[in-house]
Amino acid sequence: MFISIHVGALYPFTGKKNVDRSSNVVNIPLKCGDGSKPFQKAVDTQIIPALERFRPELILISAGFDAHQEDPTQAMSLTDEDYFIITEKLKNIANKYAYGRMVSILEGGYNFEALERSSARHLLSLITK
Repeated sequence: MFISIHVGALYPFTGKKNVDRSSNVVNIPLKCGDGSKPFQKAVDTQIIPALERFRPELILISAGFDAHQEDPTQAMSLTDEDYFIITEKLKNIANKYAYGRMVSILEGGYNFEALERSSARHLLSLITK
């Protein structure tokens, strides 16, 4: 399964809901600057239910921190805490179906202070029980 949550206008033709895709591809386009509430709603109503149906044996995270509110792209206006929360939810799925198996790969983030804080929150979630 491949799940992508991204700014639809920045990545045209990759996340349109009306594009016929495999049931194992979930594209979630958000609007630029949507912020925490729409992001967390998409996580709770689309990402987690899709993962529950799929029952992954391993979760690979492409950890892009360029959606942070302090990033020069100003993509989704997320906070440090948003990264902690989604990591916790993904970790719960990994613990339920994949014996806790997760791999996280740093993808992006262009404000080094925000990248440092968000990465730290993400890693804190990964290493705590």
